[in-house]
Amino acid sequence: VMITDWNHVKLIDFGYAVICDPSMTSFDNVMPLMGMGTPVYSAPEIRMGKLCRYNPLSADVYSVTVTACVLLSGDFDTTENGHYNPNDALDFAPMWLHSLMIEGLSHIPACRPSMSRLFSRFVYHNGKRTM
Repeated sequence: VMITDWNHVKLIDFGYAVICDPSMTSFDNVMPLMGMGTPVYSAPEIRMGKLCRYNPLSADVYSVTVTACVLLSGDFDTTENGHYNPNDALDFAPMWLHSLMIEGLSHIPACRPSMSRLFSRFVYHNGKRTM
């Protein structure tokens, strides 16, 4: 996420993005790009490399959740093993967002919500725009 001189927010990928359809059931042809991006924003399975199955959709949910937590709390802290530490963000989060953040930061990719569920919960809560 970059901010221009005119305060416009831009998402950039430096040409490493891969288009994945949410209906895909296998990502064997998509390799995690080790060493790309900011490590603490990367899902734990990316840092593990080939030790586990890689799902880029789930990995993106982790990264978006870290970004939302940092924006919410204004703080960026890591654990002793280099993972993002959400404690400060969780202190600021309302309960409905707290549980979603915990799910999005799960170290088990299959336990993370889908991106559509994540965004729908971030944008609407009790019928009101929240973020």
